[in-house]
Amino acid sequence: MANRIDALRKKVDSKEAKKLELDKLERIKKRLEEFSPECETCTNHLNDLEEHLDRLLAKEEITYDNFAELKKMKNELASHLQKTHHLVLEGHNLALYMAIGISIGTALGMTVFDNAAIGTSLGLAMGIAIGAGKDEEAKKKGLML
Repeated sequence: MANRIDALRKKVDSKEAKKLELDKLERIKKRLEEFSPECETCTNHLNDLEEHLDRLLAKEEITYDNFAELKKMKNELASHLQKTHHLVLEGHNLALYMAIGISIGTALGMTVFDNAAIGTSLGLAMGIAIGAGKDEEAKKKGLML
């Protein structure tokens, strides 16, 4: 499977490889392989991914529709891994806590400081700190996708 991803990486230029998010695809593939012995759905997804990559490699030219299909498949695979195996995407907690921090900070800034900018700044800083910490914790526990 890694050979297929490497072959696809060689087939497309660097801009297209970045657009296809082949590094993320490799991480997803690795996780599917880890969970395949216990999870039948992961096994099926892994087989589907292999077939899809074979079809892409067999084509002369990769079109926009092929990009869209691969992205859709990648999102479905990531969704399965997140929901079933409780993995998180890189930066997920950071984005989540940043949004929560801004919301709470703005509300507190308006009520306590009578200045939304101060509250928003403090909330943003606290959200980034907490979110980055949660992402780091997930990475240490091996729950990062």
